[in-house]
Amino acid sequence: MRNIFLIACVFLLFSCEGKNEKNKISEKKTSINKIEKDNIFSVDLNVKILEDDRLQLFFIEDDPESGFSADKRMYIDIKGKDEFQVVSFKLPSGVLPYRFRVDLGENKIESDIQIKSIVIKFNQGVMDIDSATFPRLFSSNIYLNTTDYKTFSRKIIDTQYDPYIVSTPLLDKKIEIDL
Repeated sequence: MRNIFLIACVFLLFSCEGKNEKNKISEKKTSINKIEKDNIFSVDLNVKILEDDRLQLFFIEDDPESGFSADKRMYIDIKGKDEFQVVSFKLPSGVLPYRFRVDLGENKIESDIQIKSIVIKFNQGVMDIDSATFPRLFSSNIYLNTTDYKTFSRKIIDTQYDPYIVSTPLLDKKIEIDL
């Protein structure tokens, strides 16, 4: 009887220890999933702007036929610098935009802005856009002129000023598939 009791105690001791290890492994997997899937869509612009200005990101979240609105907008005031700086927009958690646009200033300053790269991230997916791929993935409006897709001249036309770049249908589809 004593032997059976000892065997039962040893068995119980080892079976509890295994459950503890399984719980620890499960907790580690959960924390890794949280790190990998933060569901934050971000757009990082590596830009050079000499004057203080405000950059904005507009996004369409639900209805692809709706237009851009101030309700779905983020902005960042930046200090002008003679060197490249990263301007990072982070959308609310869980928002993967159907389409987005980046307004490149609102101070009505006719000057150049240089874009070295645009990096788009969602969870572990990363898309790096440089001047070679820029014209296929973004289009600009009449208030921006460029010949090399690195330097963009901002222009006032008939007292109007709204320089921006907008994602093309190709970029929208790549985001949907790749990220």
